[in-house]
Amino acid sequence: MKRFYKEVAVEKMDGARGYSIALDDRLIKTPVKADFIVPYENLAETAAEEWREQGDEIVPANMQINQLINTTIDRVGPRRQAIIDDMVSYSSSDLLCYWADEPKELIERQASVWRPYLDWINAWLDINLVTTSGIIPVVQDALALEAIGKQLTSYSDFQLTALHMHTTGLGSCILALAYAEKFQDFDAVWNASQLDQQFQEEKWGTDAEAEAKTSELKREMEYVAKFHKLVEL
Repeated sequence: MKRFYKEVAVEKMDGARGYSIALDDRLIKTPVKADFIVPYENLAETAAEEWREQGDEIVPANMQINQLINTTIDRVGPRRQAIIDDMVSYSSSDLLCYWADEPKELIERQASVWRPYLDWINAWLDINLVTTSGIIPVVQDALALEAIGKQLTSYSDFQLTALHMHTTGLGSCILALAYAEKFQDFDAVWNASQLDQQFQEEKWGTDAEAEAKTSELKREMEYVAKFHKLVEL
């Protein structure tokens, strides 16, 4: 789409509704024509800057923060409980709860990297997530999953967007929560999510196609991390 505007401004909405973006004095809408309004001024300013940085052609793929805002307003807000339920479902079969049964070197690495996250979330929420070896399925205690779900309800729609995308991208609700609650930084949770793959690459080398997909996923997760920092209370 050709660029159709010259000026980009952040507009304070009446009352306590928040902030929107005006392109040549015209407020923008989401893809489903909802009002584009965010409660955080710094988030609105970052989204506005993406509009300013567009050239003669508007490239939505280069407007990741705007895309995440649209996702929040159009998809997460209206389906808030379904998003929470999906994250709880991830918790019931979380990456960090499924350890290798061999080789010993991999098991030791998982214990070193993953165990601190499990200890942290168990202490934080007063739960006891069960781990298993190999592909044997494990059934988590219903009270533990309920506690995770209750915690998720405390986050705003915007925070849930970041948490859900980190959960699906990292394969772990535990890692998503660990980043959100500042237990570890992004690089740490990313490396924890990639532990098995990194171990295999050390043993057998890298695959160019797989490496490209991993790099793309990491870039996406980095933007989600940036988004999360903008929506912290």
